[in-house]
Amino acid sequence: MPKKRGYPEAVQVGLEELRAKLHRKISISVIRGRHCLYEYKYIDDKETGGRTKKQFYIGWMDTNGRFNPAKHRKDYTRAATIEEYLDSRSFRSNPQYALAHPSKIDRDILKELSMNARITMPELAKKLGISSGSAAYRVNKLIRLYKIEKTLEIYPERFGFVRFIITAKFYGKIPDPKDLRVLLESEPRVQLAALMKGDLDLLIYIIVENTTLLEQIIYKIRSDRIFAGSSSVWNIGYLRETYGYVPLRDAFFKLLESRIWMRSRDSPRRGRDQLLMREYATLKDMNSDSGMDFIEIDERHGLNRGSAQYTFHHLIERGLIEKATIKMGDLPMRFSMYLQMRQTDVVAFAGSRTAYFASIVEDADTPTNRYALVGDVSAPYGIAFLMPVFEYSADMASLLGSTIKGVEIESSIILEYIVGYPGFRRFDNNQSPQAKILKDMTHT
Repeated sequence: MPKKRGYPEAVQVGLEELRAKLHRKISISVIRGRHCLYEYKYIDDKETGGRTKKQFYIGWMDTNGRFNPAKHRKDYTRAATIEEYLDSRSFRSNPQYALAHPSKIDRDILKELSMNARITMPELAKKLGISSGSAAYRVNKLIRLYKIEKTLEIYPERFGFVRFIITAKFYGKIPDPKDLRVLLESEPRVQLAALMKGDLDLLIYIIVENTTLLEQIIYKIRSDRIFAGSSSVWNIGYLRETYGYVPLRDAFFKLLESRIWMRSRDSPRRGRDQLLMREYATLKDMNSDSGMDFIEIDERHGLNRGSAQYTFHHLIERGLIEKATIKMGDLPMRFSMYLQMRQTDVVAFAGSRTAYFASIVEDADTPTNRYALVGDVSAPYGIAFLMPVFEYSADMASLLGSTIKGVEIESSIILEYIVGYPGFRRFDNNQSPQAKILKDMTHT
C-alpha cells in the first residue's frame, strides 16, 4: 500500500485496520512527531441546520503501526467512544460549549460588528434577514456574554510608528508579574505584554518612532531593578502585520498630543505629521468607544456640530483609521497561545504557501477567527501567530507544523496579559489579503 499524506506505510496500514475493527470515523494528525488518533463526530446544530465537528483523543500509533490506547487522567475523558465522551461532558447542552460554539447567526452578527462596529440595527437586520428587534436583542446578548467593546483598528505606521515583537526566555528567576506590569505599563509605546509558559516566557508588542529609540527603551526596561539576578535571552524583531490587529492603549494618545497643530505665527500651516484638534479628539474618544454618538464628541470638546462625524469619515478616507471594530474581553477559551514559526528552509516554505494562507483564512465555529494576529517577523526570521484556543484538539498543536514545510515552531501558552489585550474578533476572512492571494494562487 502506498504512503498517504506523508505518513509511513505501516502507520497507514495500522490506521485502516483500526478503522475496520472499531467501525468508527478516525482521523490522524502528527503532533510533536507522534501520530495521534482522534475519533470524530459531527453534531447537528438545530438552530442553524449546520454541523459541528467534535474530536476525542483515543491514542497514538507508532511507526510500526501498533496502536497505543490513550491514558486519560481526567474521569470525563476515560470514555470508550466519542458518544460516551460527548454525553459525559453534556456538550450538546453545556452553556460553556454554546459560548465557545455560537450559532451561525450569532457568528454572522459578530462578523458584521467586527467589520463595522457602527452598523445600525436596520442595516444588520437586512443583511441577516431578521427583524431589527431580533438583531438588537442578539447584539446586546453577545455584547454582554463576550464583554464586547467597540474600538478602532488603527495602523500605527500611518502615524510614523514602527511595530516590533520582543520575546524573552528567562533562566531561573522570573520577575514578579505585578512589578513587570507597573514597569511596562509606564511605557506608552508598549501596547501588549504577556507572561507565557513554554518555549518563551515574555512577549512584548511595542510601537516606536525609530530603532534608536527602541534600543533606548529596551535598555531602560532591562536595566530596571526587577531584573536584578535574572538571566535571560531577549529577541527583538520588526513586525509586519499581515492579519489581525492589536488595540491601541489610551496611553498611546498621550504621545500624539505633541502633534496637535495650533495655528500660530511660527506655525502658519499644518505639517504632514500633525493633527487638527478635532482629529485628535475624534481618534482618542472613538478608540475608547467607536460606537459613541458623534454629537457627544462635539459637545465634549466644544466642536461645531457635525465636526466629529465629518472627521471620522475623513480619517477613514485618509487611511488613518482602518475601521470601527470590536474587541472581545471575555471568551470561553482554555487559554491563548503564541506561536513563533522560524523559516529554516525558505524554498520548502514557498512550496507550502497555499497551505499557509489556507490555514489563516480557514473558518471556525468559535466566536473569533482562528488567529487574532499574524505577522512576518525579522528576527528570528519567520512568522508570529497569536491565537485563542477553545478546546484541545488535533488541530491545536499540529495546525501549522504538519502542513507547512521548511519551518520550526516554538509554542508558548499565555498565562496572563499584563499590559493591553489582543484584538479578539471575527474578521470577515473573505475580505482579507490572504483570501485574495489564495484565490489568485488557486486560479493560476
